[in-house]
Amino acid sequence: MKLQAELKFLHSPQLPDLERAHPPDPADFEILVQALIGAKGQPAADTFDFIVCTPNRLAKHVASEGTMAGHSYLFVAKYDYAEIRTAILGFCEKAVGQSWPEIVTILSRYGQWEYEPE
Repeated sequence: MKLQAELKFLHSPQLPDLERAHPPDPADFEILVQALIGAKGQPAADTFDFIVCTPNRLAKHVASEGTMAGHSYLFVAKYDYAEIRTAILGFCEKAVGQSWPEIVTILSRYGQWEYEPE
């Protein structure tokens, strides 16, 4: 039986009301967005972290800190909750497998799984 990933909830400790609020400069920001994702039709969910970031913020970060890696980054032109949600829903659509570990392997290509060693 195939399992499908399902987005249960989006949360950000830096922007508690993701849907209605926005960062001070929507074209220059970086926030942590945590996606609670589980198997479709099941209540359990694991957290996958995404750093949602604009190219402007990335350029500033690289200019001040130097080279950086990009795992779990989701780049957007400006803050748009619907666009962020749609992107993460797209990752969930691609995450189909025979078991939850198979699904985690797929989702971990995009976001950092809460149990992934750092």
